[in-house]
Amino acid sequence: MPKGSTTCEYDEKLGMFKVLKAKGKSISSGGYGVPHSTPTVVRINFDEAADVTAKTGGGSTMRMTHDYLFIEETLFLHERGMLAVYHPGDNQKLMNTQDIYEIMLHKLNMPLAIYLSYSHLRAQTFIVIRHTEKRLELIRKIGEQKQAFGEKCNQSGDRKRKVKDSDFGSCEVGKGTTSYQSQNMQQHQSDDVGNGKEQTCTQYKSYAALPNMNLEMDKDDLMATKKEIRNDAFHAPQPKLFRDAISHDSNTKGMMIHASMSSSIAYDVYNPNSNYKKTMPDRPDFYVAVVPYVEPSPTFSTMKAVILACKGIPIKISTVSDGGTVNTFGITDLEVPSINEKE
Repeated sequence: MPKGSTTCEYDEKLGMFKVLKAKGKSISSGGYGVPHSTPTVVRINFDEAADVTAKTGGGSTMRMTHDYLFIEETLFLHERGMLAVYHPGDNQKLMNTQDIYEIMLHKLNMPLAIYLSYSHLRAQTFIVIRHTEKRLELIRKIGEQKQAFGEKCNQSGDRKRKVKDSDFGSCEVGKGTTSYQSQNMQQHQSDDVGNGKEQTCTQYKSYAALPNMNLEMDKDDLMATKKEIRNDAFHAPQPKLFRDAISHDSNTKGMMIHASMSSSIAYDVYNPNSNYKKTMPDRPDFYVAVVPYVEPSPTFSTMKAVILACKGIPIKISTVSDGGTVNTFGITDLEVPSINEKE
C-alpha cells in the first residue's frame, strides 16, 4: 500500500470506487465522493467466552459508512497522482491509468467527452457534481429548513429546557416560565420529585405550550433532508450526451419533446469555494450539458426546452473536438427586441 496516499478499490457491483484510506481533507473539502453505508460483518473474538461467540456466529452485522467515488472523480484524481486505485478484492495489485480508462469506456460506457468536460472544469478548481432531477428541490428545501432553524435558535438561545416543581405545573423555557397541564405530558424523567429537584421533560402530547421544543423537531427534519441529499447524490445517474430531443410526428404535423430535458444536464457546477459542504449545498452557479462534436447541434426548440428545465440556473454547453480541446459556451433564452415599434 502506498504510504501517505489516498487509496480506493473498485466495487464491481456498484460501479464505483470505495475509499479505503483518505489522506487529509482533499476528498471531502473538494466535493469529491459521496458517503454511503453498507452492511458489514464485524468479527468478535471472545477468548474467555467461547459460548458467546458461538451464539453470535463469530461476528455481528453493522452498517459501516464509506466514501465512494464516481469513475470521473477517480480518474481525475489518479491522473494527478492524488489517488491510488486497487483492483477489486486485491489490496496488493494497483491499477494503472489504462485500467481505469478501460473501466470507464468499456464497462461503464461513459463517453470520453463527458470525462474530458469534467476534467476541464475540475482543473480550473470548479466543484463539479453529478446532476439529478431532485437535487435543486432538495437544495431549496434544506435552505428553508436551515433558515427557520437558525431563526428559532436565535430567539430561544437554544437553552436547555427544564421542568421545575414536583407537580409539573410550570416549565422553564429560557428565562421565561410557561404553564401547562400535567396531562399534556406523556412521559418525564425525575431525579427526585420529593426534594423539588429539577426534572427534564422528554415527551409531550402537545408542543403548543413548549414552543422551543420544536427545535428538536426542526433539527430532525434538517438531518433527514441532509440524508436525503446524500442518498440522492449516491444514486445520481451517469451523465450522458445532450442530443436533440425533438422529433417530427407526421400524424400531428408538429414537434414533440420525447426525453426529459433535466436528464440532458450532466453536472451541477459551483465556483471555487473552500466552504462548500456536500450535505448543505447552495444553488449551483451553473449547469453543464455535453454535446457531441461531430453531430449536428440541438435545435433551437431543444435548447429552449433545456433552458426552461434549468429553472433559472444558467447553463453552459460543452463540446470536445477531435483533438481533445474542450469548448464551453453559455446559452440563454433572452429575446432580441423588435425594431418594429408597433409590435
